[in-house]
Amino acid sequence: HCGMFFGLVRWVFVSVSPAHPLYTLRGVAWWQDILMAANFVLGALLLVLPLWLSAEAVAQMHARARTLLGSARQHLLLEDQLLAALVPRAVRSKLLDGEELVAHVMQEGTCLFVYVNDYTTLSLLHPAEDCIEWIKQIFRIVDAELSMARAEGS
Repeated sequence: HCGMFFGLVRWVFVSVSPAHPLYTLRGVAWWQDILMAANFVLGALLLVLPLWLSAEAVAQMHARARTLLGSARQHLLLEDQLLAALVPRAVRSKLLDGEELVAHVMQEGTCLFVYVNDYTTLSLLHPAEDCIEWIKQIFRIVDAELSMARAEGS
């Protein structure tokens, strides 16, 4: 390919010589030199163009892959945060370790449903963290009372 380049450079310097307006030093017509130059240029173009197009396609695929990878990481982070918010730590660690069935048997249990009057208005006036903390306090008080009642009854 270096020969093509030097041939093109030689053609330019010889062809544009004012001493030979119609013929070069090689004794060929000017249009033959133009065809020779076109041959050099098109040959180089046919060599470089597929490489350039391939490199551009690879760069686009790489950019798409990075975008998808970033999106997948974000989804995994959100899934982990959701799992952390909804599932107790011990159960979450078992699920992340690959256990498919995490079940516990309890002999006794109490289910408590609490209705907080006008909770919607309360939740609009205060931050969500405060509302959750108030509900947790209600459950702690009820749980403590039930624990004391069991202890006294035993």
